[in-house]
Amino acid sequence: MDAHEAIEVYQPRSIAPEQWALIRPTVLAWVRRTLPCSASAAVQRMRITGNYVIWSLGRDLPLDAEVILTEDRIEGYFQSVAVTAAAKGTYRSHLRTVARANTRRAVWTPTPQPMRRTDLRDPYTGEEISTFFRLVDVQPTPRRRRVLDALLHLGLGMGLSAGEMHSLRVADFTRTDDLVLVHLADRIVPALQGYADGVWRVVNATEGERIFGDHLGAHRRFYRLVESLEIPAYAPSLRTQRLRTTWLVSVLGLRELTLAEFRKVSGLNSGRALDDLVRYLPVDSENYLRRAAGR
Repeated sequence: MDAHEAIEVYQPRSIAPEQWALIRPTVLAWVRRTLPCSASAAVQRMRITGNYVIWSLGRDLPLDAEVILTEDRIEGYFQSVAVTAAAKGTYRSHLRTVARANTRRAVWTPTPQPMRRTDLRDPYTGEEISTFFRLVDVQPTPRRRRVLDALLHLGLGMGLSAGEMHSLRVADFTRTDDLVLVHLADRIVPALQGYADGVWRVVNATEGERIFGDHLGAHRRFYRLVESLEIPAYAPSLRTQRLRTTWLVSVLGLRELTLAEFRKVSGLNSGRALDDLVRYLPVDSENYLRRAAGR
């Protein structure tokens, strides 16, 4: 199938059929003027443009290229929807290409530089986390709902890596009066207070010995399990490393642990890893000097 055929048969999963019927002729016409060489890139451009048009119509804007395909509108889109830093460069590139080909009056600044690769590890925002949890109940099968629920609670609540999640067993978890703990090979990790009940619910709902299923063998099967989750285009990409980074920043932000205690509970031994986290932590410009003096 070539690019022309791909866009003709494209059907979005994240847009309601009646909405797609309304905007399809316009989106199709816009994308035709900028058709990429490959079918996969053409489909991606259709998906991104379609989602952007739906967002624009939701703000009572007319379906007019000169009105909605402007630089200010497109940049405003990124301020109000959950698009990860890693994906933002791709979204922006597609939308700017479509806009330039379909408008005459719009003035454009030079194309921004691609997002830094380190942004792949940025912690999720509160809005992005809320989006993920809303997606749990709309997964198409009970198994996928359990998998996404477990990933979010174990990643955001305990900071576990993909490798650690892969081998987790029900027997690895214990509960005291006020703590939910997971006993790993190299450390014991408590669940953050806001996630503790959810973690324990995930453990108790597990059928079999292993949290993600007794059938898992090689690590690649775990990644396939994660990739099978249905995450719509408007949501951020789901990455276990970013879930862990979010947890690391949350624990540091509590300001309750010494550096030695933090390293013990997190399993971090690299000074560079700690340096990467510092930029996400707030500085109390009025009181940090007094605290540093022990006052």
